[in-house]
Amino acid sequence: MNKMIRLFITAFFLLACSFDAFSQEENYDISQRKLSKADRQMLKDSINARRKQMALEKQAEKEFWKRERAKSKIKPVSEEDVIYIFGVGTNFNDSTIYLTEITPIQGLRLDPKTNFLPGRTDFSLQFREYLEGQLGLVYETTCVFYSVKRAKAQKYAYKLRRRYLDKGYKDLIVVDPQKFTFKLPEYLTNQLNSNQ
Repeated sequence: MNKMIRLFITAFFLLACSFDAFSQEENYDISQRKLSKADRQMLKDSINARRKQMALEKQAEKEFWKRERAKSKIKPVSEEDVIYIFGVGTNFNDSTIYLTEITPIQGLRLDPKTNFLPGRTDFSLQFREYLEGQLGLVYETTCVFYSVKRAKAQKYAYKLRRRYLDKGYKDLIVVDPQKFTFKLPEYLTNQLNSNQ
């Protein structure tokens, strides 16, 4: 019985060694095999694609942190932040100019990158809707002028008045502030409240 067990163990050991040698030889053959031209090109393309992907991820991460640093530099809007705004409405087929009084709008700050007024098209649209709805002027073109300093806004309004009067416009009508003033659009109010 002992001889059979020894013989069985020896046979098992020889079988295991031959299997291990066979598998090592198999791996050796696979690693030494030459790749075809198409396989090499596919391998190069996948390596290049991975490098490009990593570069794009790195660039996206840099831009993300750049935006985060820029956000941290922006101060929250407070009640002390005031922008002075006035509007001009004109019809190019008519000689009448409509001007609004300078309106201070609290809690609004210019965009730090572009120095533009956020929602400036909405302010212009407010004035246009007033001219269409209240005065019945359908073809008026409106625009809005703004400044952080009241004196600068007054100076620009004076220059506009002089320019229009010098160009031969007959009537310059200043809109009564009791009837129309600019109001902060609701979405800007919500946006400013969420940023604070």
